[in-house]
Amino acid sequence: MHVLTFPIIRFAMSLEARHKLLLEQMAPEIRSIDDSFKARERFEAVDAIYTKHGYHPIKSIVCLLPLFLQLPFLLAALFLLIDYPPLSGVSFGLIRNLAMPDALLAYSFAGTDVEVNLLPLLLIGIALMDSYLKPTSTRQTQMRFLIVCIVLLLLIYALPASVCLY
Repeated sequence: MHVLTFPIIRFAMSLEARHKLLLEQMAPEIRSIDDSFKARERFEAVDAIYTKHGYHPIKSIVCLLPLFLQLPFLLAALFLLIDYPPLSGVSFGLIRNLAMPDALLAYSFAGTDVEVNLLPLLLIGIALMDSYLKPTSTRQTQMRFLIVCIVLLLLIYALPASVCLY
């Protein structure tokens, strides 16, 4: 899948890089306006800067292009793996059944057996670490990614281990 989408993803990432560069070029001008103007005057001054640089805020959606391009493939894999009978009862390493949540951490607490799915937690942890270690990642990008990761964790936590391994 990645081989097929790589040229498209690379193009989308170059668009994202150009968008980020344009925002960095406009940042000093916008900061000076923030200090000088308020309300409507500020809006008009920022709009003038945007016009001067050929930018419109809607263009920031270009940053989501890589996700939108990968989404159909991810959804197809998800729908396949979520209820795929041949995986039922198949083990992989420490995972007993790929068709069920991994339950890799199991313990007894107050007479109740508690199972924690470790794979979704590891998946989100690695993704967050990658986001925070990227030199091109801004604080705003990291916060957006953190929110996405929390939502993703809530969505995938109870899914079969095969989904998390994919």
